[in-house]
Amino acid sequence: VAPSSVNMRSGGTTPLTVYALRRDGFDGDITLSLKEPAGGITLAGGTIPGGQDQVRVTLTAPTAGLREPGKLTLEGRSTIAGQPAVRVATPAENMMQAFAYWHLVPSERLAAAVIGRGQQRGSASILSATPVKIPAGGTARVTTNLPTRTLFGLIEFDLSEPPDGITIQDVTSDGFVSQIILHADAAKAKPGLRSNLIVNVSLTPPAPTSQPATQPAAAAAKPTTQPAAAPRPAARRRPIGTLPAIPFEVVLPR
Repeated sequence: VAPSSVNMRSGGTTPLTVYALRRDGFDGDITLSLKEPAGGITLAGGTIPGGQDQVRVTLTAPTAGLREPGKLTLEGRSTIAGQPAVRVATPAENMMQAFAYWHLVPSERLAAAVIGRGQQRGSASILSATPVKIPAGGTARVTTNLPTRTLFGLIEFDLSEPPDGITIQDVTSDGFVSQIILHADAAKAKPGLRSNLIVNVSLTPPAPTSQPATQPAAAAAKPTTQPAAAPRPAARRRPIGTLPAIPFEVVLPR
C-alpha cells in the first residue's frame, strides 16, 4: 500500500493505491479492511477485483481529528484453494529510479496524521448504493451530499485517473445534494469492468465585482487623462478535497 504516510484535514479524504502481488495463478477478489483503525479513520472502495493487481482506495478522517499520528494496518482477505487467507499489506513508497523506472520501497509503518480538529462539521460522502452499475454505452447516477453552488463559489467534480472509457457526462443539483452522471463508452469500457472511481472536488470563488469610483460633480466634469483600469483576473479554481472512493461495475445494457 502506497504511500506509507498521509496527512489529512479533519473530515477530509485522501487516496491510496493497494497492489496485489498475485502468485500461483490466484486471480480472485481480495477484500480490504483496516484492522483496528486509529481514531475512526474509515476505508472506502475496499475490494481488489479478481484478475486485477491494483486498485485505488480512499481513507476518510474523523471530523474530530486525531491528537497524534495514528498507525494503520491494512488487511487483505480472500479464499485460496478453498481455504480462507489473510495477508497484511506492506506499507511502501512508489519511487522513481534512474528517472525512468518506478518501484515500491517498503516502509516501517502505515501512518496517518489528521490536522484541524473540529474545523469541519461533516465529511463529503456518497449517498448512492455501491457498486454503481453503469450500462455499457449508458449512464448511471451517483449522489453526493455536496451541492454545486455555495456561498463560497461553485463546486466542480473531476475524475482522477479513471479507467479508459469512464467519464463524467454531467452534474446536476437541487441545492442540497448533487447527482454525478457517469458514462461508460461501449467501445472502451466493456461489461465486467470493475474498479473504484476517485473524484476530486474543486471550488471556483465568485468573480469579484467592480464598483465605479465616486467623484464630486465638478471633478467629474473635467477631462481625465488617467488610463483605464486593467481588468481584474478571473477567479481561480482551487482543489478542496476528494470524495470517498466509488466502486463501480460496467454491466450489459438493458
